[in-house]
Amino acid sequence: MKQITSGIILAAVPFVAQAQVIDRVYNRDTHENFKIKKVETNSIIKGPMVKQESVFTFDNPSKDLTEASFWFSLPAPGVLSGFAYWYKNEFVPGILMDKQKAWFIYTAITSRNEDPGIMVQTSPSSYHAQIFPLAIGYDLRVQLTTLGFLESEKQGLVLPEPDITQISQGNEVPQISNVKQIQPEVRKVVEINGKKRTVVADPQKDETTLQYYAQKHKDGHTYVVGMIRTLHPEDPFKIKGLTNVFWARPENGPQDGSVKLFMGRRDGAGKIQVVSDSETKTEILKGTIHANEKGTDTSKLWAHQKLNQTQWRRSKDVLNFSMKYQIPSTQTALLAVPTEQLKLFKKKAAEYEQKKKAEARRQREWQNDRQMNWRNSSGGDPEIRVLMPEAIRVIATLLDGKEFDLKQDAKGFWGGNFDIPAEAPEGDYSVKLTGTKRDGSTFEKTLQYQVDRTAPSGEISSANGFYVLKANETLARAVAVFGSGQEVNMVPTEEGKYEIPLAKGRLVKVMLIDKAHNIREVKWSQ
Repeated sequence: MKQITSGIILAAVPFVAQAQVIDRVYNRDTHENFKIKKVETNSIIKGPMVKQESVFTFDNPSKDLTEASFWFSLPAPGVLSGFAYWYKNEFVPGILMDKQKAWFIYTAITSRNEDPGIMVQTSPSSYHAQIFPLAIGYDLRVQLTTLGFLESEKQGLVLPEPDITQISQGNEVPQISNVKQIQPEVRKVVEINGKKRTVVADPQKDETTLQYYAQKHKDGHTYVVGMIRTLHPEDPFKIKGLTNVFWARPENGPQDGSVKLFMGRRDGAGKIQVVSDSETKTEILKGTIHANEKGTDTSKLWAHQKLNQTQWRRSKDVLNFSMKYQIPSTQTALLAVPTEQLKLFKKKAAEYEQKKKAEARRQREWQNDRQMNWRNSSGGDPEIRVLMPEAIRVIATLLDGKEFDLKQDAKGFWGGNFDIPAEAPEGDYSVKLTGTKRDGSTFEKTLQYQVDRTAPSGEISSANGFYVLKANETLARAVAVFGSGQEVNMVPTEEGKYEIPLAKGRLVKVMLIDKAHNIREVKWSQ
């Protein structure tokens, strides 16, 4: 049997929780934990997706100015959609921005004993906030808005709840839950692992079920999130009718277990198919995406997966992608500034932009003795830089005979860019530089450039408490990707050998990146 729906359906095998997990909240001056007083959560259920807005209230006994530290995590594939706090009785929402800019402004304001809050991502599923100073005589109140999925238990689909186990210290804490469910409701309270939980759908009866939800983003694409539940967890599944499909991490491979989550997109309305091919059967589930609702929730869940499963070459690209979909990343932060500080905020924001422009100008100045920005490439526009102080003019001549003038900087270096087409054959290329002196005489230099499109290769093993990579070529970087979504640069220990401790987590793969920016993924299969 099989079922497909955009409503509520069930699975029979437990699934990883999608709750907000509050790890620790403490006074940064004394390191004393804040005592939690109350949690209130508003949940909106749309298909398999849950949007939760939780307010955490803590007692603030301090009679002095103090800074609060707030740590929490979201089991993947949950994503943070918003952060805010209350200064006295004013609600102060966070604004997503360049992380360096956010810290620049935060530091400038807190140095005056004023009161912004800042939230940063420490890993794809972990976050940290600082709020300074807390208003004396007022509780610490923090609001988190998150997106995730319903939990699957044998009793049915269960509403996630904030997990305050680590900070409640065994004390009973009032938790108020308000639920709005878009699809037809099934609402009952059951006991799971000794706790009362809200079930919003009956247990699964069919062998395979599909549930999905779609929203149309302002960029014109329709983003779809889906949940497949199956009694045959080893069966492979393919999604048709969507592009740019990502299966949720962390999983042991793209699909692992009885509950499989996916995110994809398409242009407008249309059909969706989930196909499962096994040795004994072929199963096809069909549905229709209407794309009637406008929104950003499904796009944020999709973007969070793309952000964590894509090898980004430039931090600027990560920043731009994060800002487009309004999701946190390694390059962004959420800064919350009260109304009375907005004037200073705008002033410091303008100062940062000026500082950033000045730094960009300095970075464009060539470094001493560097002749090119790349000795190796897969094609592009490498930069020539050569010291020819006696020249009053320098001309570069390429293999095809094309000539162009180089420009001189204040330090006597001559430079410019030349084009190596992306489809250029592999091999060595020469650039001839002709310098003209004041007396009219000329002299020449030749620069060599190599086009390389062969991806590097290597093998992964484990020994003596380390993951060990042995690469066949010299690499620019070796990036270990773990099941949590965290990416860590491996440490070169000798020629062609890179290591990282086993304690870092469950390794999924290593990205090998050579000096020409060729990339190869090496899977870890043990």
